[in-house]
Amino acid sequence: ERLRELRIAVRSGDTPAAERRLQARTPADILVTTPESLFLLLGSRARSMLATVETVIVDELHALAATKRGTHLALSLERLAALTPRDPQRIGLTA
Repeated sequence: ERLRELRIAVRSGDTPAAERRLQARTPADILVTTPESLFLLLGSRARSMLATVETVIVDELHALAATKRGTHLALSLERLAALTPRDPQRIGLTA
């Protein structure tokens, strides 16, 4: 049985509009993004591409936890959970 190749996309403030449109039409298996871009994505028409998210990995959690960015991210993760059939597994990585 052949394994399918995973598609990976990066979405940040520097991602060109054409690439963002492509991501919305054909979502990747893995999306690497920032908390701010996740927030913007959740508020856009493209949020449907997140409906199949099963796992969220937050890197450098220690740098976010006690800041406004951490609070903002927590809100975005709750909004993400509301889009998905099951609450995504959340994994926090820290030094």
